[in-house]
Amino acid sequence: MQKLERAKKRWAGEMVEGDYHGDTIWQIIQNMASELGVDLSDENDPIVRGLRIAAKDNTSTRVLATCEHILDSLGATGPSALRIWRLFNISTAGSKVIHCILHNYHVEGKDLDSAHAEFKSRYCDPCPDRRPRPEEWRGTEREIRRFGPFIAASWRH
Repeated sequence: MQKLERAKKRWAGEMVEGDYHGDTIWQIIQNMASELGVDLSDENDPIVRGLRIAAKDNTSTRVLATCEHILDSLGATGPSALRIWRLFNISTAGSKVIHCILHNYHVEGKDLDSAHAEFKSRYCDPCPDRRPRPEEWRGTEREIRRFGPFIAASWRH
């Protein structure tokens, strides 16, 4: 019975004592890189920089939580991001686009955080319609799917 309770907590996004709580995505990428012979110690390597972006941008809930009118999508995919996609099957190494579905604003940046920072200063900060999502919002696929057909083309999981 305890295993079921722990599993339910995990599915709900709760932390379970005894589980690994580090950056799981980065750990997975490190393991894959090791198998593929990619040296992650060279921070100047475009592949390493792209892998760090891919790991950090694996989830966009931190950005989406700031307003119920914001969505994100993948932007341009340059040569390094394309190589990462082919080698690692990870599509989040390229640029990101932040969208306001209420006012039809868009900003593209090299990663999710830089795109959101520019979008926020340009459009969100002065916006009277800004509505942060409820604190209990977790950004599950089901919660995001309610945004309709736009999300089908842009959600990455």
